[in-house]
Amino acid sequence: MPSDLVPIPFAVVKFAADPIRDEPVNVGVVGLTGNGLEARFLDSFSRFKNVLSGEELHAVSVAVKFLRSSLDRSPESSLEHVAESLSGQLRLSDVMGGVSEDVAAFLDDQFEMYVSSSTVQARSRLGEDRKKIKDRIRKVIGGNGRQSELFALAKRRVTGELGNFSFDFGFVNGRATLLHAISFQTREEYALNEAKVLTWAALDTKKRHKDVAIAAVVAPPIERTAAYDEAHRVLASQAEVINANDEALEQFVGGILRDNKVTPIPEDWLIAAA
Repeated sequence: MPSDLVPIPFAVVKFAADPIRDEPVNVGVVGLTGNGLEARFLDSFSRFKNVLSGEELHAVSVAVKFLRSSLDRSPESSLEHVAESLSGQLRLSDVMGGVSEDVAAFLDDQFEMYVSSSTVQARSRLGEDRKKIKDRIRKVIGGNGRQSELFALAKRRVTGELGNFSFDFGFVNGRATLLHAISFQTREEYALNEAKVLTWAALDTKKRHKDVAIAAVVAPPIERTAAYDEAHRVLASQAEVINANDEALEQFVGGILRDNKVTPIPEDWLIAAA
């Protein structure tokens, strides 16, 4: 190796809003130079607004700000030490490496490759994502006039027999109904995993709350796939599966709103409302 080339270990900084679904987005890179750690981070996270909720955007902003501050205080740390010190929603990828005459330019190139032009975000915009489905649910329910006031249009965390589970919405109108949105038009492998997690959550929730209704509002893939068929089969065993298209969702909401009798979700069911 020519003497003017130096090895540069680096790792990608990832943010996972939900560790169970494990759908991380790349937010920065950290490299080890002769002067210690050097990092590159996104200055704005608005690019993730199609895949992260407002609360999740705030969470990634706070997490990255804290990591920036930590690296500034201890630039002499190793990548391994940084990885071990992270917890919760931020983590490092496996350590990678390269060689370059210009460390700063090398890290700029890695940031452009793994973060600025991340194909993960490009794929997420190809079809109906989860946020769009949730926005559509809100719109359909809101279109039913005053009856929409009978619904809790927010995430609900509900007690199960063995665990506690988050659902996208907790509906209240005669019978407690919990909804969860899943899209197969973005990252199919994660959608299948999410369907399996939701099935388990539905099964465990029903063991404790016999009168709960659980539905999955699903955006099918553009072309039918084996993964989608498997997810539909698994989900249908424990939840009603609703196509996210306008007509099917309208019919479903109309069925929930068939009378004016209101029975709130019992407070002892709920862990917290996000």
